[in-house]
Amino acid sequence: MFSVPQTTYIFGAGASKHAGYPLASTMGRDLIEAMRGSGDQTLSGYAELAVETFGETPNVEDLFTSLQARINKAGTTAAPDGELPNLRSALLYRIGAWFRQIRGSAPAYQAFASRIASPGDTVLTFNYDDSVEKELNRSAKWNLSTGYGFPFSSSNKPSDVMVLKTTWQCQLACVNVRWHQRFRTD
Repeated sequence: MFSVPQTTYIFGAGASKHAGYPLASTMGRDLIEAMRGSGDQTLSGYAELAVETFGETPNVEDLFTSLQARINKAGTTAAPDGELPNLRSALLYRIGAWFRQIRGSAPAYQAFASRIASPGDTVLTFNYDDSVEKELNRSAKWNLSTGYGFPFSSSNKPSDVMVLKTTWQCQLACVNVRWHQRFRTD
């Protein structure tokens, strides 16, 4: 049986700007630049493929939507272009790595987690990063195993606060693991 949350908080797009994260309007361009400057030839190559396919300054939402549509179409009509799924994985991997590099202090989320959020509350976020989750976790009010509303690990530790994401952020953890398994030898 589901319980009714005490309070639902909505963090709109851009709420994490204070923590150093980019707005969606510049994220596509900034992501490509981060891939180019990563020092990783594989990522640099995928950055160039992204530019060839989508241009220098793609809207990040359009980039992923169009990329997935192309992958789906290739899979149903002809032999799929093997580079498109790899490009998607590289982009998702790099967003996670890039976000870890640029993560700054998140004082607003720290205050929210420690002083405002209560057991039974729900956070609906339109942001790509996981800053609110990190601060809720530091305050012992959220955990990855159940905090997104579905089991993410074998742990059954309940999360006091539920976080619902409208973006593909939850995919980043899985993609990061697969990327390292496939392309890294270290």
